[in-house]
Amino acid sequence: MRYHSRRSWVSSWRLGARLLAIAAIAAALVAPAASRALSVGGIGIRPLNPSGNEPGWFIYTLEPSASREDTVLVFNDSDREQALELASVDSELSNIGAFALRGNQEPQYGVGVWIALAEKVVTLDAGERREVKFTITLPPDADVGEHSGAITVTAARSAAAASGGGVTIATRVGARVYVTVPGKQVHKLSLRSLAVAETADGTAYDFTLVGTNEGNVSLTADARLHLEGF
Repeated sequence: MRYHSRRSWVSSWRLGARLLAIAAIAAALVAPAASRALSVGGIGIRPLNPSGNEPGWFIYTLEPSASREDTVLVFNDSDREQALELASVDSELSNIGAFALRGNQEPQYGVGVWIALAEKVVTLDAGERREVKFTITLPPDADVGEHSGAITVTAARSAAAASGGGVTIATRVGARVYVTVPGKQVHKLSLRSLAVAETADGTAYDFTLVGTNEGNVSLTADARLHLEGF
C-alpha cells in the first residue's frame, strides 16, 4: 500500500494455535503494483495519455505556480444512457492507512482545488466515450514533496432520487493524481507501536503494528511479522 506523507498507517495479523512469540518487524519500500482504468456499474475513467508505468494514474512533477493541461477519458459501457458527474478531490487515508478520497462536498485544500475541469457533467450514450480536458495549476506556495488526489466520476442522481426521503448511495471511481514539487525529498518511516492481544475466545492472538510516514513523499510500506519460539 502507498502511504501519504506525514500520515499514520496500520498493519494487523491474526495468528492462531495460542502462539507465544517474539515479533520482529521490518518495513521496506517496494514498488507499487500497476493500475488500470477503473470502472463500476459500466462507467469508468482513465488518463487519455498515461505516462510511466502507471496507466491509471496522472503523475506530474511541477514547480510552484506552474500549470499543465491534460485530458481524462470517461466512458459508459452500460446498456443505457447515463449522466456522469466529474470532480477533483484531495486524497486522505482510510482507517488502515490505505489511499482514500475526501468527499466531493468536503473542503479541498490541494489537488482538489488545483484542478479545473472543462466539464463537470457529461451525458454519454451506451458505449460512448468522452474526452474531458482539465488544467492543473499549482499555487506559488505549494510545499515541496508529493501531493495526491484524484479526478472522480459518479453516476448523476436522478431528480426523483435527489428529492426522495430515502438514502441514496453513489459509488465513485477515480483516476489518481500525484504531483511532486521538486526540492529536498524526505523518505522517513517510523514505527510507533506494536500491540499483541489475545482474542476473546482464547484461540488466537491479534498483532497490530502502527507506523508513521514522517517524510514529504508517499511511501509503500511492506510490513512483515517474524515469529520465533513456542
